Amino acid sequence: VRLNPNITDPSLDPNTPLVHSGSTSLEVVEGRGFIMRQVGNDCPASRLKEPISAGDVLRITFWVRMKAANKVIVLYTGHYHDSKPKPWAIQRDDSNVISRTRINKANEWTRIEAIHTVGDDWTWDSELLSPEKCNHYQLRIRADATTTGYYLDDFKVEKVASGSAYALTARDVRHGFL
Repeated sequence: VRLNPNITDPSLDPNTPLVHSGSTSLEVVEGRGFIMRQVGNDCPASRLKEPISAGDVLRITFWVRMKAANKVIVLYTGHYHDSKPKPWAIQRDDSNVISRTRINKANEWTRIEAIHTVGDDWTWDSELLSPEKCNHYQLRIRADATTTGYYLDDFKVEKVASGSAYALTARDVRHGFL
């Protein structure tokens, strides 16, 4: 992973910038592993303006540019709690998966927008397990089944509603995305 200045890749179209906006983007060099942002309780104000609670509705937007065509980018959460069999165990019902988006074209910026209601991804065996520390809840991004790299830019998380699904239409809440 590395920050890239606003340049163009000489092996690609010279008119295609490696940055969607601003002066830098984040490059994931080989596509393995995941990129994450800690958003759990107890995060400093420089990282999180207000705490995230169960029932909060988040809108997550970002731009992605895959280095190869027909690849899938996955936005999901990671949740740590000592009461789970393994503290970083993933929910069995996939409630931690926020979105899966197939990127059909290589080297083209694509905007991703997803809605996530917090809480089901904190639940284990019907018990709500709120994260206790900043690094106990994470937004994560990974490319599915690929070793190709990609770029991320303009990542933004907004709290759309606090503990209420009524800030969105019923259809958007039911499907979990716009």
